Amino acid sequence: SAGTLVAPYWVPNRHGALHKGRWQTMLCLTILLLAACGQSEIQSLSFNPAPWRAGEISNYQVTTENGATAGSARFTLLPGDPQNNPGGWSIQREIDSQGAQEIVIVEVDQTDFSPISTALTRFSSQGKESEQVTYNNGAVDIELTSVMSVTTNHHIDVPSDIRVEPTLAQLVRALPLATGYATRLNSFSPATGTMDRVTVQVTRQEQITVPAGAFDTWRVELKTNTTTGSVWIDRTAPHVLVKYMDGASGGTFELMAYKPGE
Repeated sequence: SAGTLVAPYWVPNRHGALHKGRWQTMLCLTILLLAACGQSEIQSLSFNPAPWRAGEISNYQVTTENGATAGSARFTLLPGDPQNNPGGWSIQREIDSQGAQEIVIVEVDQTDFSPISTALTRFSSQGKESEQVTYNNGAVDIELTSVMSVTTNHHIDVPSDIRVEPTLAQLVRALPLATGYATRLNSFSPATGTMDRVTVQVTRQEQITVPAGAFDTWRVELKTNTTTGSVWIDRTAPHVLVKYMDGASGGTFELMAYKPGE
């Protein structure tokens, strides 16, 4: 937590001199405390215009927290659904891992990337299950179809300013990232029906190498009450997601190939 820097005080000794050394020691300790906390001033949540173009595709190799190969992932960014989200964006994430496949398609608003709908489909050895999720100013309605083709409906009340967890790694690209930048947002997971308060903080600039090459990145921490993940965002436009470490699973995505949009 951040310390409080109080005004310096001076204490005379028995000869009337001032204990300057004591004040300097306390000041140094206070500065060290502030540095150790590593916290930046939290800024209000705001986004730049989308840095990507329609049709962008990025492919990743996925590894476990132990470094073993787990599968592959792909993000595709397309124009929003012409009927339900004209002018918006469709952020699609596909993961193939250990014999299972998950496809998430999230329709988001053009300006602040707030969610409009989510379609989630999973294929596994047990069969297919799916979710259809709609968002409406603080209300989330979920239609879940199980592998046994049983459909149930759920209603959840959430803050009106949520963003959808599968899109966060991409949405960080549109934040005004800079040294010392930090903000907070509410993240909703359609897979679990739960919400987290996420602190997003630039921790440093970092040169990293992934299968797609070497990149000069912002390393950005995504921290909740229980997990801490990281994303590495290319500092050069269009600010590609170069690497992502999931705080819950420990799995890591590393960029293998990138195709810009048009």
